[in-house]
Amino acid sequence: MEEESPIEARANHNLAILTKIFKNFQKYVHSKKISIEDDFSIIKYFFTKYLEILKQSRVDEIFSEEDYPNDCIPFLTIHQSKGLEFPVVIVFSLYSKPNVSGDLSRQTSIDRLINSNSRISEIDKEYFDFYRKFYVAFSRAKNLLILSCYEKGVSENFKPFFYSVRGVNSLQFDINQINLDEVSKKDERRILSYTTDIALYRYCPMKYFLVREKEYSTFDKKVFNLGIITHKAIEHINKSVLQKQEIFSDNYIENLVKNIYKFQNIDLDNNVERIINIVKKYMEDEKDNFKYIKKIEASEFRVEDNYILYGQIDLILEDENEIKIIDFKTGKYNEIEFSSNYRQQLSLYKLLLQKKYDKEIKTYLYYLEEDEPKKEILIDDEDLKEDLENITKTTQDILDKKFPKIPYNQNICGLCEFKNYCWGIQ
Repeated sequence: MEEESPIEARANHNLAILTKIFKNFQKYVHSKKISIEDDFSIIKYFFTKYLEILKQSRVDEIFSEEDYPNDCIPFLTIHQSKGLEFPVVIVFSLYSKPNVSGDLSRQTSIDRLINSNSRISEIDKEYFDFYRKFYVAFSRAKNLLILSCYEKGVSENFKPFFYSVRGVNSLQFDINQINLDEVSKKDERRILSYTTDIALYRYCPMKYFLVREKEYSTFDKKVFNLGIITHKAIEHINKSVLQKQEIFSDNYIENLVKNIYKFQNIDLDNNVERIINIVKKYMEDEKDNFKYIKKIEASEFRVEDNYILYGQIDLILEDENEIKIIDFKTGKYNEIEFSSNYRQQLSLYKLLLQKKYDKEIKTYLYYLEEDEPKKEILIDDEDLKEDLENITKTTQDILDKKFPKIPYNQNICGLCEFKNYCWGIQ
């Protein structure tokens, strides 16, 4: 794939932010699919009300202070810039004034709470908060601070030093005399996960590019909600067992599942009873093995030359003789459809644990809805070597930014949010 120009990278970055806003809005209105034919009132609400709510609330959690394309200039609020430093900083908003007329600012700082009994007046506190905010902005500059404002718009609070520095049109100003630190690209090892990176890349390199490289949001699908909520419920049960909680009534499990729906901002659907039954079955099947729980959602790493392999293991069991790696799956096990990706995922987990444990390590897929849920996947040294080679090849393709478009596949492309990008509007 050809390297993007800064303009193209900036456009992609902004569109990715827009998809995050759309996704958050869909959760906000509890709608899975919004179309202009069926939901014009919702679309109208988005443009006339929701965006205004975001603006008034100054919501900036969808933006990342350090996540902007190379060779592009980040626009940050003063709050977002805290803790960062740049060779050149341009500060706008010099028309601002302390709110000392009429009602004072309703925004109460920590200092105001601490000094509430002091003799400092509310006006002095307002000035203090005002100048402290701009001190943060001014002190972000490492080599050059530029003050910018319409000349007639500069407030009285900034005029003394605004007019004391040389303007860019001044004969005394020579841009060639400015010494700036060289901006070097960060040389950070990238962390690559099997499920979110390697498996997604193999599924579709172009989708990987849009989701992982450009951070476009994907929209939640009902089939994925089943897996997410089930995994969350099983994780909670395992952690509770590890913390010596032993009583799990039917009401407890039912409330647990419904609370996970609520926490994930997902409406209750016809999968609720199914998930409750899965959790009950798991507890009955594994009641004798709970005592062997070693770790839950264990994060493990393997450092390579130019990247770090990361795996999050659903469950690790340990007895006197062996370690068992458990990876939970919803749905039914089908040996014909069993993917080598599953084995490679378990191979990676086994590699991640080999240096930590001297015991024999066994690997299992756990199909939560099967009568015999635990399927041991045999992985010998040759398998480990082969799987690591395949994983290494995929990671290198990712690092080399090889993101080809796969041939059209109805089962993959037909269900993809980005199909119109690849294939045009059908």
